[in-house]
Amino acid sequence: MWAVVSWFLMVLGLITLLAIIFIGLAVYSYRRLVITPKSISALPELKLKPASVIGSLFSAITGDFISAAAGFINGVKINSQIACINRSLIPLYIPDIEHEVSIGGKQCLNPIHTHALWLKPGSSETIPITMTLSTNDIPQLTLAGITHKGVINIEIHSRATLGPFSYLKITNITTKIPDYLPKISKGNKKPPL
Repeated sequence: MWAVVSWFLMVLGLITLLAIIFIGLAVYSYRRLVITPKSISALPELKLKPASVIGSLFSAITGDFISAAAGFINGVKINSQIACINRSLIPLYIPDIEHEVSIGGKQCLNPIHTHALWLKPGSSETIPITMTLSTNDIPQLTLAGITHKGVINIEIHSRATLGPFSYLKITNITTKIPDYLPKISKGNKKPPL
């Protein structure tokens, strides 16, 4: 009887030890995971209807550059590439990654989800992300930045969740809208924010 009990306790102890080693190795490996943006670009989505173009021209002539921009900018299209790098010695399962975007301090609606994947040890995978943010989601500060300096500040929160474990990467990026948007001459005042 005692032999069976001691054998059972020995097996239970071995299983517990293996579980602790496995969990420790998994936690260490996921801590070595890197999720980082490789590139990002932002392009305005234009609405070129005659009424919006005429309204934008009138607003630009009267000096209201924020209304001028809002009249023909439908939104901002952001193209990005996220690199997932496995710096551990075991294969890692990367679940769906949720990316939330904030522009000018305001969080945009509808986060973007990327597909799940497996990463071999020492390998990396590049995931393309494309999102279009409508002018309803863009605060006045961003429209002022588009019409004045062409620079927008983007913050991307990338979160991968696997059971009780969660990985969060916050990336702050400043990107420039191309120069074909109207600019304010040096003699004019800056538009109000």
